[in-house]
Amino acid sequence: MNRLKSIFPRLKDLIVRGIEIYQKNNMTVYSGNATLFIVTAVFPFIMLIISIVNLLPGYSTKDVADVLFQILPDLDPIKDLVESMITNLKNQSGGLEGTGITQ
Repeated sequence: MNRLKSIFPRLKDLIVRGIEIYQKNNMTVYSGNATLFIVTAVFPFIMLIISIVNLLPGYSTKDVADVLFQILPDLDPIKDLVESMITNLKNQSGGLEGTGITQ
């Protein structure tokens, strides 16, 4: 019990010091920027993955959706949005048509 009493003040000091460093270095600005860049990069990344999947034989957009559903939170609105986005991208993608390459 005596050992726990000595750990709590050190833990409190560590947390307070971490918060002070976080605020002193304006980390909220950097974390906001990082979040914005990650969110804006997600959709082009998914488009790239679907384009690559369209070129590979044996893989479908359902395979891509299954992988994304393992990563995403288990929320129906998010899954519906991603599924509709993947379906729309698949329908709009021409695949290898017009490139002279055959599968």
